[in-house]
Amino acid sequence: MPDLVTVIALLAALVNGALLVYVLRRAPRGGPYFSWLVVVLGLGLLGALRFLLPGFPRSASLGVFIDAALIIVFGLLSLAYLQQTWHRVWLIGGGAWGLVLLAVDLLAGQPAVGQSWLGQALSTGAPAGWIALLGWLVAGLALSGAVFYAFYTAPLPEVANRALFWTLVILPLLLGVVFSASGTYMLAVAGLLGKLAGMGGAIYAAGGGRVLDVRRGLRQSVVWVMEALITALLIFAVLMVAESARGGGPADIGLLFALGVIAATLYVAARVVVSQIVGRFLSPAGRADSALRHYSQRITAVIEPGEVLRLVTQTLVAVLRARPGGIILITSARDGVTLEAMTGGEGGALPSESGALGAGSPIYQTLVRDQQPLLQYDLEFNRRFAGADPAEVAFFRRLRMSAYAPIVIDGLTIGLLASGPRLNDEPFGPPDLDLLATLASQTGAALRNARLVTDLRRLNRELAEANEGFSTLDRVKTDFITIASHELRTPLAQIRGYADIIETFNDADMLEPAQMTGLIGNLRRATERMEILISDMLDVSKLDVDAMDLHFAEITLESVIRMAIEPLTDAMRSRKLTFSARGLRSLPSIEADMQRLVQAFRNVIVNAVKYTPDGGLIEVEAAEEANASGRMVHVMVRDSGVGIDPAHHELVFEKFFRAADPSLHSTGSTKFLGAGPGLGLTITRGMIEGHGGRIWVESAGYDPVNFPGSTFHIVLPIHPPADARHVQPFDETRRSIRPEERAKLAR
Repeated sequence: MPDLVTVIALLAALVNGALLVYVLRRAPRGGPYFSWLVVVLGLGLLGALRFLLPGFPRSASLGVFIDAALIIVFGLLSLAYLQQTWHRVWLIGGGAWGLVLLAVDLLAGQPAVGQSWLGQALSTGAPAGWIALLGWLVAGLALSGAVFYAFYTAPLPEVANRALFWTLVILPLLLGVVFSASGTYMLAVAGLLGKLAGMGGAIYAAGGGRVLDVRRGLRQSVVWVMEALITALLIFAVLMVAESARGGGPADIGLLFALGVIAATLYVAARVVVSQIVGRFLSPAGRADSALRHYSQRITAVIEPGEVLRLVTQTLVAVLRARPGGIILITSARDGVTLEAMTGGEGGALPSESGALGAGSPIYQTLVRDQQPLLQYDLEFNRRFAGADPAEVAFFRRLRMSAYAPIVIDGLTIGLLASGPRLNDEPFGPPDLDLLATLASQTGAALRNARLVTDLRRLNRELAEANEGFSTLDRVKTDFITIASHELRTPLAQIRGYADIIETFNDADMLEPAQMTGLIGNLRRATERMEILISDMLDVSKLDVDAMDLHFAEITLESVIRMAIEPLTDAMRSRKLTFSARGLRSLPSIEADMQRLVQAFRNVIVNAVKYTPDGGLIEVEAAEEANASGRMVHVMVRDSGVGIDPAHHELVFEKFFRAADPSLHSTGSTKFLGAGPGLGLTITRGMIEGHGGRIWVESAGYDPVNFPGSTFHIVLPIHPPADARHVQPFDETRRSIRPEERAKLAR
């Protein structure tokens, strides 16, 4: 018998060594699974070699400690395979158990974990044996619990099957450890073979691909066992009848022949019936051919996207016995494709998600280029997709689907047919993927027609919106002509009138110095008003072509607001408007263009003055804030005026926009409901955004009776962004311009 153990141990050592070499040379590297697998194989090799040492019984304690270390490392390997996170707990518990086992063995004074230690532990209560046995029992229960948890929480049937497969690795390896460490020759042989089986299963799982379907194998085993039992009963019955008929004549031989025919007939019939019954309960396949034919007939007449999605979902459930899936639309992009889950149909199960696939992605190559179906399980565990962009894998993971098949029309992939997991939680097999690919191929024409219908409807909406936009632009153009002509006519009329007065008085020799001073002052105000209007138009044109440069310097918002309201003080006093400012002094200095910010805030405050009734209130409140972009200052300009319709909250920043009827336009820069050309807020937004800030308005609505008021929010960064338009110093600018460009500028 020792010779048999030696032969088995030698074979086990050779196989372990071959497996270790294979893993080191061929298995995928990287990650904790590979590292722990190498250590497990190394300990298995040591465990086999120790049987070849002289005096095998005296080396039994060594074997126990080798196998104890094997259990600890195998537990870490199992947690890595099952993607569990409590490695530290396992390592601490396993290390404590190993130390206790070693201490008890050393204190015993002799190899306590020695020959036939399993029998000694059960018969005499040897402590070392019981400690070893208890540790292995706890390890087995813990690993079984980890398998059950991984199976229970698996997001896909294929992942659940992966966890179930690990039971086929755990069970033989644990039993092999117990038997090989028992010190009993017969058990040692079984133990060596059991450990080899467990390690072989671990290497098989190391590939990361699909493992054998455990549940399908169990189901087939049940079918085979039932068929074998029924067949055995039938044959046994025939033999019993034959036995009772022994010694008969030709009539008895004919009877035996007839009984044989009957037995064979019953066997064939029983096999068919049992296969149908067991298959009905354990593997409902559905009438796939009929459902596919019905789907092919109906899908060609569908053009509504929602109807396509509904029909696809129903057919997936009928053909594959799968949970509802859906369709993912594919659109070509510059460096790959974009993906968008199709939602809105009855029964569709895809969330509203969008993503992209790069042309170099292995996912793109499989689905779009090679036009092959793909399992979510392969995305998670197949080595081919290990280098895929995590964002791409995350997109498919968020869909919570099990399988995808490309929808191809005229050689171009226009979408993906996605299927949910099977209703019986079985993994998808090659026949299932073939059915899914068949469904996808029949969906291509309908999906193309549905996308054309959707595109036509979107185009109609865009044309309608564009037509409305053109109407608005035409109206704005007309309004601008009306407003601009009025704005320009007023100062021009004043200039011409005062010029005529000066000419008349001068001809009559009636012009005195005091009168001349007043007339010249009126002329100056008229020209200044015209100059402001022309300057605003030039500023808007600069914003349109992104040609407004900014001079950045360290300033305070308190000085900006003070300079902004200085020209408006008399107007606010005459109209009895109350102005207040809070929080400006506590703000830090910011880097900005002083002149442009004064202009921007003055436009906002002028807007508040014009739309606030006499005796109203205008407040400026400021505070420092911080967000993901950095430190900011937030300024709010609040008034108690007529308010702004929510529909106009964005339009007020558009060029030449006027909420009031332009035909009722009245000139006045500060009088109540006076109006200008509609350029002030447009310029303000351009300047604020040029500083890297934002501006928006909040108002309950337009009400000239109850005066709900408006609040303009302005947020500015303390330090300007890198892409802000800075102006270089004059000398530096001249040095940076080539001679030929400088000549053009001079002309």
